[in-house]
Amino acid sequence: GFSFSDGRRMSKRKRPCLGEAQHPLSTRIPLPVFRERELQFKSMAAKELARAVRLDARRLPSVCFFTLLNTHSALSSLSLSADSTLLAAGMADSTVRLHCLSSQKLKTMKSYDELRTLDSTDIGVMERVIDEQSATNTKQLLGHSGPVYSTSFDPFN
Repeated sequence: GFSFSDGRRMSKRKRPCLGEAQHPLSTRIPLPVFRERELQFKSMAAKELARAVRLDARRLPSVCFFTLLNTHSALSSLSLSADSTLLAAGMADSTVRLHCLSSQKLKTMKSYDELRTLDSTDIGVMERVIDEQSATNTKQLLGHSGPVYSTSFDPFN
């Protein structure tokens, strides 16, 4: 005949129904024994999960994801400013590409000839040093003698 896990027996003529349990007793299944360290880790993980910020419409996760296109395997370093408004990409062709990720534009200083004509004692001289018409989202910085393997931003500026 046929035996169930709870000890009942059936004859060969009567087959068990589809819904009836046909598994070994739970005491026959070897369960892993957790070590004290594993139990502490699970307890700590549960506590951290309980302290985690609950996400809702007012508290959304902060995600920053950008893709640099057409680098042709020349990208050798990358850094993001602390406020996530600037991205610096060090390139194998000895340049640094600076990308503005906010709505503001990157501007350059006026040429040397234009700067010579400014009065350095004037109060508003710093505003007139910048060339407003040079505003773009990306600037390319030149001057390295080899590939740029590291880029970073000053965290205090």
